[in-house]
Amino acid sequence: MNAYRATCNGWVEDSPDYRIHREGVTGLLRFYVTSSQDTTLLISDPNGNWYCRDDSYDTRSPTIDFSNAPQGRYDIWVGSIHRENHESATLHITEVDSNHP
Repeated sequence: MNAYRATCNGWVEDSPDYRIHREGVTGLLRFYVTSSQDTTLLISDPNGNWYCRDDSYDTRSPTIDFSNAPQGRYDIWVGSIHRENHESATLHITEVDSNHP
C-alpha cells in the first residue's frame, strides 16, 4: 500500500480499485464508502483532477461529490486511514442527493 498523493490521509493500493465511465448524463455524481473501519477515498476524474476525502456526514466514512460531473473515466481507490487495517468496505455510487453514509 502507498500513502496518498499530496495532503490526503490514508493508504491505498498502487492501482485503482474501480474504474467507471460516465456518459450522456450530467448532474450530481456521489461516491461514498461504508465500512466498520475508518476508510478513505481517492478519485481521479476524467479531467485528471485528484480528490480525496476522509470523514463526512459526522461519520468515519468518506464522500466525494461532483455537482456537475464531467463525462469520462473515473479512477477510484478505497483505502484505510491506518496502514495495518484491511477490513472490507463497500463503495456506493449514486445520483441521489439523499443517499450518503
